[in-house]
Amino acid sequence: MARVLGIDLGGHAVKVAVLEGSFGRYKLSRVHSRRLAVDEGQPPDLARRLEALATLLDEEELHGAQSVAVGWPADRASLRLVDLPFDDRGKVARILPFEVENFVPFDMEDMLLAHRIIARDEGSCRVLACLADREEVRAQLEGLRELGLDPRYLALDADVLSVWGDEGTQAVIDIGHTRAIVTYLEDGVVHGARAMLSGAAYLDRRLGRSFGLDADTAEAYRRAASLEPSTDTAVPVDVGWDVDEKTVPAVPAPVPPQAELSAAAGDQALAHKQGPPDPEAVARVVREAALEMVNDIRTTLIAFEDLHGREIDEVLLTGGVSASRGLPSLLSHELGVPVRMVPPPEQARGREDEAGFAVALALGRRAADDLRGKPLELRQGELAHHSGLEILQSLVTYGAAMAACFIAAMLVVFFMSQSRISSDIGQVEGQIGEVVVATFPDTSPKLLDDSTMAVAVMQEGTLATTQKVEALRASVRGEPPSLTLLKELSEAMPPPDEATVDVRELTLSETAISLKVDTDGYEAAARIEASMQNTARFEAAAKGDEKKRGGKVQFTLSIPLESEDASEEAEG
Repeated sequence: MARVLGIDLGGHAVKVAVLEGSFGRYKLSRVHSRRLAVDEGQPPDLARRLEALATLLDEEELHGAQSVAVGWPADRASLRLVDLPFDDRGKVARILPFEVENFVPFDMEDMLLAHRIIARDEGSCRVLACLADREEVRAQLEGLRELGLDPRYLALDADVLSVWGDEGTQAVIDIGHTRAIVTYLEDGVVHGARAMLSGAAYLDRRLGRSFGLDADTAEAYRRAASLEPSTDTAVPVDVGWDVDEKTVPAVPAPVPPQAELSAAAGDQALAHKQGPPDPEAVARVVREAALEMVNDIRTTLIAFEDLHGREIDEVLLTGGVSASRGLPSLLSHELGVPVRMVPPPEQARGREDEAGFAVALALGRRAADDLRGKPLELRQGELAHHSGLEILQSLVTYGAAMAACFIAAMLVVFFMSQSRISSDIGQVEGQIGEVVVATFPDTSPKLLDDSTMAVAVMQEGTLATTQKVEALRASVRGEPPSLTLLKELSEAMPPPDEATVDVRELTLSETAISLKVDTDGYEAAARIEASMQNTARFEAAAKGDEKKRGGKVQFTLSIPLESEDASEEAEG
């Protein structure tokens, strides 16, 4: 049974969601977490997080996963909305870096840029762009590689939280130990996100300063306190999103009963020279600190509503702090919208951190290719993921394609040359020998004395290549995508009598095709571009500037690609 992992390198603990299944169908089987070893007052660095992950992988025997997705923290990324006066995907990819550079104080050469078109309107579009420091991404990937992990996906954690949304305008709020993520969704699609450096650690520090408690004791008191909204004092509260309209509730809400402190918290506090703090005072301090965090969240949500012109219908709450008693009621009271908890997975129920696996589980579904649309992906360019199987598949696919092209060319030459075969036999035999040597360099020249032997060598090599392709096809699902792509590319080319196409270099990636082409003239170059654009999948094809060398016109043909899922999403 195959296994995939979703890894959340959190600020308080490393969390891993393990999904198992076969034939592309995966289900959550278990979750694991390991708390970070950190110095008090010092934020956890990458080395501490990787150290905790290494221990967790060893203890739970999680090595050897088929696919891995790791989260990239939203507080280490910059999100921007960019409106463009066109909606051609290829043009968007080319122009977007220059547009984004106008809004950020970064050198774009030092940044990785991921993007997604989130809306189209009469030839224009709105793009969500994500920037991350290239060297920081490289450092995390190298650290993971030292642990034996080569994650297939490096996804923005705020973006994958969209898995918990559905219809309407929603906000997913994940409140963890050192930060809170606010993700704005329209019909399950992320249109914006923000990370705030606020969470459980801030509440614990407030308690520690107020009552002279160490970090562990403050955490125990905070977990026991209730955050139910209290109106025992007539303090104006927001009843909606308009911050200028304040009112005092006509009927004060009842004050909740005092929380019972855990035995461990009581014992630790008794050791303090001032004795244990009053539970009511503890609840008041925690509630006041939480209200400061909620005010930041409210300001963020108002900004999203103003930017997108839509009111938020519902808030979905998750993260470790979301399990605090009364927090959903406090948020709903302060924000003026319904607040619903994201249910923890069954495999985590009963754990102290049961509400903290939302990001890890979403990443696990990303590793299993079980997310709608196309999440923002930071493994790009020289940092893109390339598995050994993909490399072998590409080599075999190219070999099979070359063999197929050669056979087709030989058949054409045979039928067109019947009337001239006697006079041209010597020349054709020489050409056959050259093609065989070029296709199979290890062939001995002694075997190419005549055309019959050359064809036999070619048939034997083609059969061997075909067998490798079939063996590879049996080990992966469906037809190798690169072979299908080359076939479609060949069919999209103009007929030989319209334009000569000599491909000097072909580069394939998940997002684009690049061909360096030689042809007879500028008119033929235009025919090649037009022929490619007549095919739906290659309609964004664009040729670069032509250069005339040695009697031939040379140019580069660039074709951006997009997955079918992304195309369906964009059209919807």
